[in-house]
Amino acid sequence: ALADPAAFYRPPEPLPAIERSHRVPGPEGMEFWLRFPSKDGDTAWAKVYEPEHPADRTPTLILCHGLCVEPEMWGTTTGIPYALIRAGMRVVAPEAPWHSRRMVPGRYGGEPMIATAPRGGPDLFRAALGDIATLIGWSRGEGSALLAVGGTSLGALTTQLVATQAREWPEPLQPDFLLLVTTSGSLRQVAIDSELAAVFGLG
Repeated sequence: ALADPAAFYRPPEPLPAIERSHRVPGPEGMEFWLRFPSKDGDTAWAKVYEPEHPADRTPTLILCHGLCVEPEMWGTTTGIPYALIRAGMRVVAPEAPWHSRRMVPGRYGGEPMIATAPRGGPDLFRAALGDIATLIGWSRGEGSALLAVGGTSLGALTTQLVATQAREWPEPLQPDFLLLVTTSGSLRQVAIDSELAAVFGLG
């Protein structure tokens, strides 16, 4: 990873096939699930929120959650997809590696990232970037000419890594916009100098 970060974070080649559930009505628009093989060997999941009749070029936001956050814990942020649907957008909300359906037996959601530090971070980001690249490819295939990647906390840090690594990805897999919420301008500070690092004894 240190010798060749671009290779470590490279998207799957080819991108895996994606299975799609039935579309069902939600509080706003329609909702359904996507699943596909992840780069780390398990099954990746993402929930999709979109207008009832999406336009041919419906823009998409891939919205990533924070560390140890499960879908039912999003609180006030659960309204974000519905507000964006009303604005004519599609929201794709992936489940991060080691969270929700991808939880490791005997561990809470996201715990392996902490328990296996310092390697846990790169391992989680590697799998997450592969998932995001796959979802970008799917979204482009759905006609999204404009695509953003964003998230809160860990999801925002993941987005920052997407921004740096996607420069090496095929052009269709490069996002057009970023949305960073509760993040840090310095990943080094988060990893080494932050209160989070002190609590986990990384030093």
